[in-house]
Amino acid sequence: MTMKDLEGRNVKISAHTITVKDEHGKTRGMVRNVRPWAEIPFNRQSDIFHRLRSAGAWGTIKTDRVFWCDGEFWYIKNDRSRLYWGDNPPDDERGLIEREETHARLAADSGLQVVAVSKILY
Repeated sequence: MTMKDLEGRNVKISAHTITVKDEHGKTRGMVRNVRPWAEIPFNRQSDIFHRLRSAGAWGTIKTDRVFWCDGEFWYIKNDRSRLYWGDNPPDDERGLIEREETHARLAADSGLQVVAVSKILY
């Protein structure tokens, strides 16, 4: 699988793999050799850091959702709340949905590839 195949699926993030799960918890695929932000080489981190800072994303987006895979930076956007509540979310969920949309937009403006998954399992 590739990172683009994660679009719209349930995923579980591990140390160096991102596993795709179905609604019953069964594994349906894996993206291997994924490096989380903490393990990306410093020269690559500094390249993306400057882009994140200039776009205003540094300090706002979660670095635990930034990954390096196949020579590209990826940001995983969690669409769970937006998909669950639809067009009429309650007031306390609107902030979460808007924050997720803003983080994804900032990541895309910084040059990261954005993948919207339906749910991140922990």
